[in-house]
Amino acid sequence: MSEPSADIHVQERQETEVNLCLAGAQLAKSHGDYRRSEKLYRRAIKWGIQRWGRKSANVGVILLELQELYELQGLTAEVENLDHEIGAVLRSYFFTALRKMNAIDNGR
Repeated sequence: MSEPSADIHVQERQETEVNLCLAGAQLAKSHGDYRRSEKLYRRAIKWGIQRWGRKSANVGVILLELQELYELQGLTAEVENLDHEIGAVLRSYFFTALRKMNAIDNGR
């Protein structure tokens, strides 16, 4: 297997893992199994970081879902802890998008 094909295979595996974890987390949450849901969200975050990076929009969305789970349970401290991580993702995403828009405007 050539190197680019191997990379694509790894990326597909990571994305599949993220999607399976998210589906399981949402199913567990809908059945009131918050402990299992949290574990699956955390696993999805781990795989997402490996696939897209810590400050990617995809990881940010998963963090928001985990934060929603904590809000549902009234876990204020956990919600506030995630605020910092989510804020870092949003800032990174916003400034990256802004730089890209400026590059397009400047004809680069």
